[in-house]
Amino acid sequence: MQIKDLFFVFTTVIICLLNYLVFPDNTEILDDLLPNFLFFTFPLYFIGLSLDYEKVFPWMYRLSLVTIAAFTVYKLFISTPMTDTQSIYQGDMWGAYNILPHVCVAALAMLKKPGFINIASSVLGILMLSFLGSRGPLLCVVMAIVFYLIFYKKYKKPFLAYSLIVLGGASLMMGIDFIMSLLYIISQKTGLSIRIFDKFFEGSLSNSSSRDVIASRLFERISENPVFGYGLFSDRMALDTYAHHIVIELWHSFGVLFGTAVFVGMIVVLLRAAKVVKKTDEYALLFIPLLFAGFIKLFLSNSFLEEIYLYWLLGIAVNFIRSSKKII
Repeated sequence: MQIKDLFFVFTTVIICLLNYLVFPDNTEILDDLLPNFLFFTFPLYFIGLSLDYEKVFPWMYRLSLVTIAAFTVYKLFISTPMTDTQSIYQGDMWGAYNILPHVCVAALAMLKKPGFINIASSVLGILMLSFLGSRGPLLCVVMAIVFYLIFYKKYKKPFLAYSLIVLGGASLMMGIDFIMSLLYIISQKTGLSIRIFDKFFEGSLSNSSSRDVIASRLFERISENPVFGYGLFSDRMALDTYAHHIVIELWHSFGVLFGTAVFVGMIVVLLRAAKVVKKTDEYALLFIPLLFAGFIKLFLSNSFLEEIYLYWLLGIAVNFIRSSKKII
């Protein structure tokens, strides 16, 4: 840990505490939610900063495989089957987002080194995400796979490899109706969610549900006070829910200028780390899953004040940047 890390902690704590003075109307929700951020979510940055991932990653990889297997057994044989209402309209978003990083790890491990365990775990994990009814986690896994294949996977014959990827994607799209029909039947028979498949056949898979309404109402408030914003957790005060979009939440919390500065700071750190990570495949198998499960997901769901994987990711990113000479 360096002096700049202590300064980072000090600055973060001061900003949090200043919210009590600058936004006294938020006191109740700050009392309720801020301790969780300061004592549980934010400290994950220092976990990410301090671990030796060459030693730790093999155990994390095994943990992901065990988690996928255990979660599948629980959902299929132990948990109560979903009701029709839950299956069609709700699903299990909490479970889907919690298993998301593990599925990403398994999927990328399969792409790096195909084998029975890696293939079985990744396929099982992706299927479970499909059966939980939440589109965001499934989209994150797909994007993580594409991102890895395009920017990180090393090919002896790149043109042939990219041609096969395009051909495989085209073949998948051609058979998508049959695949979705089969998965619909399986999900229905196992008592899980048919929400994704229902939306697919209705043609509403890309509909944003109530997110557009949330964004519109928060943009109205931001336009009324673009300089200072409304303070931490203020979106919950305004709408009784979070913003579902990290940039909107930052603007609503800190104002457009400071909120943008925080966001740009995150992007710079992640881009620098992504460049370093490209030098070693093993680190990519950890960085990319957390990039999509801890950062990209914040454009779809959850809050930057509650997402533990975001701060672990930022800690890992700084860790990799500082150790870049050893990696290279």
